[in-house]
Amino acid sequence: MSQQNNPLLAKVKPEFQGTFEIRINSNNDKTYLFNYIYEYKHWQNIITILVIDLFKKNNSDYRYFLDYEIIRACIGDTAGSIKKQEKIHYIKNKYRDNELYKSLLEIGEKLKNHNLVMVLRRFKKDFNNYFKAIKDYKANPLKYTGMPKMPKPRKMSELLNYSIPLDTNSWSTKKNLIGINLDSKMRYFYIGKIIKDAKVLDKKIQSVSIKMKNKEIYLSFSYVNEEQILNSELSVDKVHNLGPIISNSAGIDIGLNNLISLFIDDEESQSIIVDGARYKYYNSKFNRFIAKLNNSISEEVIEYKIIIKKDKTEFQIPIKWTKRGHRLKRYISFLYRKRNDFFETEFHKISKRVVEYLEINNVKQLVLSKNLAQLMNNGKCKLRKKTKQNFIQIPFIQLIHYIEEKAIKNGIEVIFIDEAYTSKTSCISGDVLEVQTKSKSNQKPLANEFKGTRAKRGLFKDIELNKIWNADLNGAVNHIKVAFNSCFKWLKETLFKLCNPKVIKSANDFLIFNNGIVMQVKSGYQIPLKR
Repeated sequence: MSQQNNPLLAKVKPEFQGTFEIRINSNNDKTYLFNYIYEYKHWQNIITILVIDLFKKNNSDYRYFLDYEIIRACIGDTAGSIKKQEKIHYIKNKYRDNELYKSLLEIGEKLKNHNLVMVLRRFKKDFNNYFKAIKDYKANPLKYTGMPKMPKPRKMSELLNYSIPLDTNSWSTKKNLIGINLDSKMRYFYIGKIIKDAKVLDKKIQSVSIKMKNKEIYLSFSYVNEEQILNSELSVDKVHNLGPIISNSAGIDIGLNNLISLFIDDEESQSIIVDGARYKYYNSKFNRFIAKLNNSISEEVIEYKIIIKKDKTEFQIPIKWTKRGHRLKRYISFLYRKRNDFFETEFHKISKRVVEYLEINNVKQLVLSKNLAQLMNNGKCKLRKKTKQNFIQIPFIQLIHYIEEKAIKNGIEVIFIDEAYTSKTSCISGDVLEVQTKSKSNQKPLANEFKGTRAKRGLFKDIELNKIWNADLNGAVNHIKVAFNSCFKWLKETLFKLCNPKVIKSANDFLIFNNGIVMQVKSGYQIPLKR
């Protein structure tokens, strides 16, 4: 248990922003928005080709095409601001016969100028991030799986995901409707009885964007939660009046069989394990079904394209399918969207319940690790195919992001650590920091330094104490040790925290469990935990 004084609260800067999405179901509205999404993406492709082509030729004019004031003046055929008039005149005269420049103006005239500025700003940010990534790659090449690549245009036929950020002048709300301006006039979309006093779902909207994800259209809203800001200010004032407060730290170990293993650094709270079997089963069932559909699609191919490699080997690429083949391809896209929505919804629910449990137990510091989630990107996952599918396809990093986001909003400081050897080393008898230090200095840790071993899958045996407890909770405790260099010798007397966790099967079970604790606290009576 750790003590936390008022100055530490200054470190916690809650982000009171969030996002939510509403899917467009009307076929007429979807067709209308699809057309404009392709138009905006086509315009972005043209500006991308122009900028990259000029950059590769060492022509400094590419900077002018990244300046939204210049591009806006060229599309609107205006003089522009006094500071930029000379540059605008230069671009208009030099590139007036350039075919790409002509297409840029022709398409841009049909679209809302303010939204094109937002698209250009986003592209400029991506372009500048490329140079930052290259600089970081040269300093730390091991962080990357390969050299970062410059932004490039995307084939329209392969476009599955894209978003149009809307300027504040390009959207408005009124009763049951949201108005969106993508060209020269506002078009209204019905989104239900969720708009009241210029708020959507009682949230003050900051920005709106149109998103296409796997051929489905969503309205994405970002908002500020005014109620959380008010509660945060009140709680800070209350803390300043009370003086020092006692708070706890917690560690979470993310895994496959046990999705979340949560340990709180106190002597009373019960450790939590969220069962991951449901998500493994869903993912494996999804993969089996997709494999069957792909097999069916391969039987519907009616034309192939022959490709000859440099070593003169030939292989065929399907380019035409029957009507049934196209229907199956669309169905696969729908299933992928459904799968992504499933994990997004479930992980949002689970992360919310986790943070609620942390608040109930007055946790102010949470320790997490991204090592497992980073296996998706670093190419170092050396597991057999069946196991690797679950590690790579279940979006652990999304779950970690949701927990981090909700924890910060509720005033909990989130600390990320390296989880190397945390599952191999005993959290009571061993010293995980010493083992990690040896490993980083290229000294292989000796087996007896771990002070324990895996008794079997899911169980850890301490060879000094001759005791067995949950292996994932052992890792969660070691997360806290790595972050704060804490000592957990007191766990010898309270092994129930490692041996008798509460197993949660679903978000609903977690809600019932949390509500039970709250009711016990309100009634002034708590059922003693089994030890």
